[in-house]
Amino acid sequence: MALKFNETVGAAKHVKVDYYKFTEGENVFRMVGDIIPRYVYWKKTPDGSKNMSIECLGFDRDQEKFLNIEKDWFQHYFSKDKCSWSYLVQVFDPEDGKLKVLGLKKKLFQQILDMAHKHLGDPTNPEEGWTVVVNKIKTGPLAFNVEYQLDQLSCKKQALTKEQVDTLAESKDIDELFIRQTPDEQKIFIEKVWFSKPEVKEEESIPDTVAKDFDDDIPF
Repeated sequence: MALKFNETVGAAKHVKVDYYKFTEGENVFRMVGDIIPRYVYWKKTPDGSKNMSIECLGFDRDQEKFLNIEKDWFQHYFSKDKCSWSYLVQVFDPEDGKLKVLGLKKKLFQQILDMAHKHLGDPTNPEEGWTVVVNKIKTGPLAFNVEYQLDQLSCKKQALTKEQVDTLAESKDIDELFIRQTPDEQKIFIEKVWFSKPEVKEEESIPDTVAKDFDDDIPF
């Protein structure tokens, strides 16, 4: 889409994404919109300050399969690293009423799917959807010793409010927030972060939403 002269800012816009964070004990949220199926690689930056996520281009979002059609430059450079399941969805957080992005946990997502198919239907439906209630339980001393349990008895149908419907209509869809990189974009990003190629220009950098830490535990 072309912009009028007075509408352009002459630079890439960085989109700040607000993430839903699981806390120990009860967690409540209302899922909305579409779900992005992804597998990502997690890798520390050279200085160890950030844990970056890079989408695996061998995994096809639409078919939810590893088709390996596109060139995956991460595997080219870091062949020993393995990708992890990392689905995303938008949710309303009743604590502050804000629309946020949730990094789903694989076993928890399966529990939600089972609940949807057997009892309550699509949790993202604006009128017939339901509030998801999850208990996060520490099972040991390490950060990844965590279990997520869907509290089925507490999950209740709840239509979106008019305010929530308006917020959703005015917000970007999740696939606009997490645009899948092309192989060329992935290559540029990897070389910029891990190999500091001098020829990479500022306007070629990848938006902040490409790389983000989720929780203190394992991201699946």
